[in-house]
Formats: sequence, C-alpha cells, structure tokens
Amino acid sequence: MLPPILLLWTLLSVMVAGACTFTFLQPFWIQHVDCVHAFGMVSYCYLDSLFENKREICTAYGGYYHVGNIPSGAWQAACVLYGVGCILMCLSAFLALCTIGMVKTHHKKFSLLSGYLQAVAVLVMAAGLLIYPLGLNSPFFRHYCGEDSAPFYFGQCVAELNRVVSHIFTGNPQRLSYRNGNVRVLTQSNENEQFDVT
Repeated sequence: MLPPILLLWTLLSVMVAGACTFTFLQPFWIQHVDCVHAFGMVSYCYLDSLFENKREICTAYGGYYHVGNIPSGAWQAACVLYGVGCILMCLSAFLALCTIGMVKTHHKKFSLLSGYLQAVAVLVMAAGLLIYPLGLNSPFFRHYCGEDSAPFYFGQCVAELNRVVSHIFTGNPQRLSYRNGNVRVLTQSNENEQFDVT
C-alpha cells in the first residue's frame, strides 16, 4: 500500500506544475489601470476600438510565439528561465506520478530525484521572476504604461493576479521538495519499523 504522504505529495506536485505552467501562458501579468492593455511573459492583450463593444484581442508579441519577438531583453531572459522552470516542474510531477506505479524499492530514488528537480525548478523560476520587472523600462512598455515606468515600478499599470499567483506557486514547490525529504525519511522508518524520525 502506498503511503498517504506520497499520494498527497504527488497530487500537490501535479497541481503546482499545472498552475505554474498555466500562469506562464496567461497574458495578464501586468495590466493598465483602465484595462486597455495587459502584458504577460509570452503574449499581451489589448482592446480593439474598431469593434462596437471594444473586443479584447490577445496575441503573441510580434504575431507569433518566438522569444526574439518579446520586446525587452529582460523579458526574454525571464521567459526562458521561467519556461525552463515550468518544464522542470512538469517533469518532476511526471516522475512523482511514475513513483506511484513503481515497486516499493524504487520509491525512494524517484522521490528524491523528483524533489531535486522541484528545487532546481524553483530556483530557475525565481530567477525569471526577479528578472521580469527589469524590462519595465523598455520603450514598448513605456509606450503603454507611461514614461514614468521603471524597473520594479509599473507606471500607470498594476500587477495582476497571474503575477501574484506565479510568485506564490514558485515558493510552494520549495516546500514540496522539503516535504519530499520527509516522505523519504518516513518511508525508511516504516520499512525499518523505527519510530524515531530525525
């Protein structure tokens, strides 16, 4: 029988990987206070006034998804770092799912590997999140959010929910990888029938 902690850790790993990837693809990281423009890592939205009801149109920077089309070098670096972190996080979640179907002797190895992948993914995504605000002084961003925008200052724009959620979910996998170590210790103690978990 699988330990309940392993099942909980796997479920949380999958949920965090999905949430991180979802927020990465959303264009609502930074939004104009009048809700006219919204910017994300790989895409942006704007209200098209040609339509009668001002329809919102979302598209990739430059019309198609390519890192070179992202308007700021800092945003390009942040996109690559956060994207690689999302890939590592999804790989970690996949390993966590594989751990459930394996024989008991391999649980420890794959849980440990998955935990290390989560820790590396968190560090890479956190680096991307720290670099992202440095692109707020790019000419593209200043055109839409005002000339007073600067690194870590949004000008006439505000941080949206997706940016906040990405920060929250970048911290959670670090806690999960710590819990992974506890799962490993608890599994070992159950095998040896010891009650001292230190």
